[in-house]
Amino acid sequence: AGELRYFTLLDGNVMANNYLFFHRGLLMPKSSIGEHVHRTMEEMYFIFDGVAEYTVNGKTVLLPAGSMVLCPLGSSHAIYNPGDRPLEWMNVAASVEKGKYDAVNYGDDRANVRLDSPAPFKWGNLDRSLLRPAKNAHHGKGAILFRRIWDNEDFATNWYFVDHCILTPDTSIGYHQHNTIEEVYYVVRGAGRYTVNGKTFDVRAGDTLPCRLHDAHGLYNNTKEDLEI
Repeated sequence: AGELRYFTLLDGNVMANNYLFFHRGLLMPKSSIGEHVHRTMEEMYFIFDGVAEYTVNGKTVLLPAGSMVLCPLGSSHAIYNPGDRPLEWMNVAASVEKGKYDAVNYGDDRANVRLDSPAPFKWGNLDRSLLRPAKNAHHGKGAILFRRIWDNEDFATNWYFVDHCILTPDTSIGYHQHNTIEEVYYVVRGAGRYTVNGKTFDVRAGDTLPCRLHDAHGLYNNTKEDLEI
């Protein structure tokens, strides 16, 4: 239904693993991504502001800002904006086979459907009250706030985890390297400095930071406000 505006934040070709894409955009009022299913990939939808109706396997739930919903391999899914203003949204996908995308559309826009409660599917929220201090993360400075929302047991692909972190002022994720996994940091709010392979860059809300295989990387909050990723 309606109109969707989006762009690719990070293309799958940037990474060596089966990460497929990072999309970011606007879901216009009374608009949706219609119900569909993927047989070879799984996605996570995220809404930054307002509320959205998420559907997984025909069950639809109204969820608040900051919510994220996992769309498992082989599960039909959709997202609808019931409000009167555009919603900022993002989705991330990983595939069973590198670079392979597939979709089967159901022809259902999921507008004006009956809502269920509670949610009969996996969803998370960027809830600061659930974060716990993690001291010297990767030998970093101070204690960041940390929560693992999903781990590898929640996924059918080689998607390993989804974490929520807040770096309070003058804390850091220490400079480190992974030789078996790749990561992407997405800056939800705030600003800081990101170092990769010896080069340091200023980063801010909306930036997507890939950490490729064998990349040495670290993140530091050099500001007086929280840095949320």
